[in-house]
Amino acid sequence: MRRIGRNTPECAANPGSLEGDPDLIEFDSTQCYKTSMIAPEDATRVFKTRWFFKAAKKALIKDGELCGAMAEVMKGQTDDLGGGVFKKSLNRNKHRSIVLARGRRYWFYVYLFAKNDRE
Repeated sequence: MRRIGRNTPECAANPGSLEGDPDLIEFDSTQCYKTSMIAPEDATRVFKTRWFFKAAKKALIKDGELCGAMAEVMKGQTDDLGGGVFKKSLNRNKHRSIVLARGRRYWFYVYLFAKNDRE
């Protein structure tokens, strides 16, 4: 398991990521978690599927970029497709990701595609 926190280079470049509280984000091949220091029931959890993990690795998308992109999704700086489905640009606008939300607390990276393949 790989952890990204305040003192790692990925989140140091993006100190205000994930609603301004980059205390701890744990990345695994299937999921990443964000815990909050406020209360466990207020914690935002972000997951990525195994398929998305492999596609992001192949596209050379770093975890730090996913942190920043998720912060922008939570702020509303993305295309809202309705029903808790969002489309977000990644990798300097070369790729798109599909993000699912459940109750603004659980977020899921589920699909990644190149911009020139599909739109």
